[in-house]
Amino acid sequence: MNIRTLSILCLALGACTKEGPAGPAGRDGNANVDAYEFSLSLSAFHHYSSSHVWAEPAPSWVPNLTPDQLALVYIWLDPIDGGYEWVQQPVMHYFNAGNTTNEFFHGVESDGDLWLYIRNSTGGQPYLTMTGSLQYKVFIIESRMAQAMDDQRVDRSDAEAVLDFAERQGYTVTYR
Repeated sequence: MNIRTLSILCLALGACTKEGPAGPAGRDGNANVDAYEFSLSLSAFHHYSSSHVWAEPAPSWVPNLTPDQLALVYIWLDPIDGGYEWVQQPVMHYFNAGNTTNEFFHGVESDGDLWLYIRNSTGGQPYLTMTGSLQYKVFIIESRMAQAMDDQRVDRSDAEAVLDFAERQGYTVTYR
């Protein structure tokens, strides 16, 4: 997915409201990167039957995005039946050896709220028993950082590569 497509998906018109103290300023005027890790209970996801989508907003302590920000969203999945890892959204996740998939994706409402979505390829609910939880990692970055990552060919699908890039560039990464 290129930066323009990601920007269209992730940019919002809302104002930024943050709770808690801001992190220290980045080196040489570089922006900060806010990182959030959280889990969402599957039972909390709302079903929108007209689109066969299940949705839940990010926790209220994840700030609204501003027009010059975008979110890199990762979910903790077992993508190849071998081991769990952070996988960037959007992603299609196959069940076992079958042809059924869950599509995990996200969007930003006009007020800047980040929403997490799941759509099952059969049109049904994503999991047989909507119990348990999903783990998410979100990096909120300025769009200029995304352009710099593109310029340096950083693999944004790799959460560790994003963190390494931020460190090399002198960005301050604050986990919230």
